[in-house]
Amino acid sequence: MKLVSVLCTFIAQTATSPSGWWVGVSGLRLGQPWNITLPCVFRDRQRSFARITGVKTTMTEAEQKQSRWLSIRTWSTLALAAVGGALAALFHHDRLMLEKLIVELVMPACFVWLCLLAVASIAWFRGQTRIAWILFALWILYGVTGNTFLADQLLATLEERYNDVYPLQSESPYDYVIVLGGGTYMAPNHSLQLRAGAGNRVVLAARMYHRGLAKHIICTGIRLEGFVRAEDGSPAQQATQMLEELGVNSSDISQIGGRNTYEELQGIAERFSPTANGGPAPHIGVISSAYHLPRVMRLADAVGVKVDPLPAEFQREPTVVNPITFLPTYSGFRSAAISLREYLAYLVKR
Repeated sequence: MKLVSVLCTFIAQTATSPSGWWVGVSGLRLGQPWNITLPCVFRDRQRSFARITGVKTTMTEAEQKQSRWLSIRTWSTLALAAVGGALAALFHHDRLMLEKLIVELVMPACFVWLCLLAVASIAWFRGQTRIAWILFALWILYGVTGNTFLADQLLATLEERYNDVYPLQSESPYDYVIVLGGGTYMAPNHSLQLRAGAGNRVVLAARMYHRGLAKHIICTGIRLEGFVRAEDGSPAQQATQMLEELGVNSSDISQIGGRNTYEELQGIAERFSPTANGGPAPHIGVISSAYHLPRVMRLADAVGVKVDPLPAEFQREPTVVNPITFLPTYSGFRSAAISLREYLAYLVKR
């Protein structure tokens, strides 16, 4: 019976005191019998008494604030313990993965996501339910939008149809290969550079030319006021310069204007119309990014020109599922933005 008395004393004081386990330990040291300790504790802590006995009591505002703070502290401790345990297990299993995960967590994209969760949790425990639900909804939307795994799946809906297209293995050479603009830019030191990803458009055109798969290359795009400096030239001029530096004869390069993909394809349709060509339709291929080619082919059909899609680069890499792929990251937001831009262009017929 003495052991039962000690345990009851410990449990009662631990559950009802804001000092938690330390007060419970203090009660054990005092060694007070349970029939004296319990009534005293429950009289001092009406909220705990209500929780144990089921009797409803009225809490003062100060007690409500204290209760919410204790809830925040308790759940925060549990959350940190869970995260710490997961990180410790991951460290034991794969230290390199843990290092990459920690780096990703402190990056702006993921750090904002964690802060949003923290603010939503605080609002919830403070009783600001409506604000908490709004913040939780934003947290979920933010996480889904930047989720690397989901963003890659969305991007796959645009790119996967060209997985089996190999431009460098074409059965017959193209009379004309069209390189859509956007693959080059002028650096701050005024040196011409290839863009990450889209720069492969120019490289693929040069490779096809040197392999005898492209007889003539057409570069597209004009300089847009307010977007490109006047001294930088147009996308078509930049691509032409880069192709010449890559060994393509200037006589085998020509240019077509256009402020966007639709206008570029309109220019191509006018150049190769039956009346302008006066002969059999040439064999034409269009080089662009894989995610952009669905729009290119749709607009080519709209303006009445027949072209073959030639994917120069794929934004989506083969997905290896790991903890990082389910976090909102910069690459996830970028992939989602690319996909949404293409689908928005589809809705407005551009």
